[in-house]
Amino acid sequence: MESFYQHLADGRFESGTQTAGPWGPEAQHAGPPSALLAREFSRYGDIGDKRIASISVDILSPVPISPLEVSVRVDKPGRQVELLSGEIRAGDKVVLAARAWRVLKAPDDVPYIGPNAKLPESISQSDGDGVGREVMPGAYTRGYLSAVEWLQAPDEENPPNEPRSAWIRPLIPLVEGEPITGTELAMLTADSGSGVHVPIDPFHHAGINCTLHVAFLREPEGERIGLESRTSVAPAGCGLTSTTLHDRRGVFGTGTQSLLFR
Repeated sequence: MESFYQHLADGRFESGTQTAGPWGPEAQHAGPPSALLAREFSRYGDIGDKRIASISVDILSPVPISPLEVSVRVDKPGRQVELLSGEIRAGDKVVLAARAWRVLKAPDDVPYIGPNAKLPESISQSDGDGVGREVMPGAYTRGYLSAVEWLQAPDEENPPNEPRSAWIRPLIPLVEGEPITGTELAMLTADSGSGVHVPIDPFHHAGINCTLHVAFLREPEGERIGLESRTSVAPAGCGLTSTTLHDRRGVFGTGTQSLLFR
């Protein structure tokens, strides 16, 4: 299958082997199923003049590489703001749960107020490691990591406690026969923030995220997403990855991940 998923019918999808995460061939990287939820949140009901403002994903258990069923409902309807919830099931088990806010688009005459800094795309591309880059030594690279172009500067350019950056572009469609949207692309890549900045040797303390929250300033444009990520961890605490999300125009949103370190 030359896509992450194949749409079967009625919210059901077949998973491709390219969804496999860095831990092994049995479980999916959280990016593809999060993007699948974004697809459903964007299509559900009459979105009208609303747009996706944020998506929060809870990873309840490893997502198997098997047929999945996606369902969405409206928890709070409204003309200006509405809250949706969704879940992904593998068989009888809910493996991902999510919520999304859809809000009325801002008027065209609202002035732009926000970050003006742009992540240097050309530097990342020229110094990047290319397709199938290992996020960590020993990572499984025949799934998600071989299905995206991952361009990142060498580690020695940044001390371990400083943020790192990468540009990520999928090489295959999210769903067979469909062009990927900006919102789907953001969710597909944002879960890689904790892989962009890995400050601790994962063979000693592996960090695995149980949540992903993405807030959008606007819908991203283009075919690749830039991640500027910082992972922090505290003794007797947990891990937190904070990511500024970029496209070719600049900053379009933020991503956060809560991590279990073991």
